[in-house]
Amino acid sequence: MKKVLLWTLTMILLLNICALPLAQAADPDFLEVFSGSSGGSWYNVGSEIATVIQNNVPGMLARVAPGGGSANPTTVQNKEGWMGLVYTGVAYDAYMGQGDYDAAHGDICHVISLYSMPFLWVSLRENESVNTIYDLSDKRISPGRTGQTGLAIARASLAAHGIDMDKVTENGGTVSLLGDSERLNMLREPQPGCCQRPASLGS
Repeated sequence: MKKVLLWTLTMILLLNICALPLAQAADPDFLEVFSGSSGGSWYNVGSEIATVIQNNVPGMLARVAPGGGSANPTTVQNKEGWMGLVYTGVAYDAYMGQGDYDAAHGDICHVISLYSMPFLWVSLRENESVNTIYDLSDKRISPGRTGQTGLAIARASLAAHGIDMDKVTENGGTVSLLGDSERLNMLREPQPGCCQRPASLGS
């Protein structure tokens, strides 16, 4: 059984050095598109974008690179990469230097909006006794890996319902910071010494 929490945001691309054309700002012969973790949906999106760029920009070599929605703005800001995927809410926090970001990321800029999608969902076993987000306060949860957007928004969503993710363990639950494929495997297989699989919060 799957319970879905909808938080619809828009995915955008980021480009560093707003005042310069792409060919001047980056190596004109090579471009990495920073996406999400390998095996996740963003990785496939980034791969397709890289293919489109390479097929339509003469002399350009492009490839997808693993990343994370919360990490990509910093990658672009620090000029460790030139293009990445992120959600608008996270991009705004990065640009303003708030939330998980200690400094304003003033060099990032919006290139294109791709699509809107349901942002956050909770995947559970059919017999789980979780009916609302409040029921997650003492459960085994896996909200994503550090640097992923899912973790940032899961933390914010829980906080909006009065649940401090850092205190879930104090309530008897656990928080596993894992990537998409690892969380999928945890839902498939019972964990050693425990009868309950974790709830997986994903983006």
